[in-house]
Amino acid sequence: FGSAFDSIDILMNQELKEDNLLVTTEPSFFTRFVLNILLKRSQETSLLLLKTISMIFESDPQNSRQYLPKILPVFTDFIEKSGANYCTEAFHYFETIAKFSQNDFIPLLPKLQPLLLKLIEYNSCIEFCICLSYYFKNEFIANANEIYFSALNHLSSKDYNYF
Repeated sequence: FGSAFDSIDILMNQELKEDNLLVTTEPSFFTRFVLNILLKRSQETSLLLLKTISMIFESDPQNSRQYLPKILPVFTDFIEKSGANYCTEAFHYFETIAKFSQNDFIPLLPKLQPLLLKLIEYNSCIEFCICLSYYFKNEFIANANEIYFSALNHLSSKDYNYF
């Protein structure tokens, strides 16, 4: 009889051969191993995948940061395609990543701005922008200018509900 651990051993051996990951005693080994597997399966994005990635960033931010450029499209694509149904949770997981990867997230802000402008009518997007403003303070100002005016335009509409 086999067990779930047999399949983990097989996956680890395949990943070690394919990616030539370094020694398993390195502190970053398991973070890199899991993120590599998740990113290879990112075309099947779900809230569970986003939650898992955010939990990895929360538990090991130092070794996860190098994956930010690869993770950004996974989140933005999911948020864009999912619409209002899953937006709130996805933005929440994305906020966790921003919080724990602080300085490494800043260069990605210009790439994120078109998505934020597109989805500014969602409360979860506004909440995410507020968190970005809080976490990144002065670094967010350059990107916040256009977002701020777009949010103000939505506030002036009679059917919009930020509050």
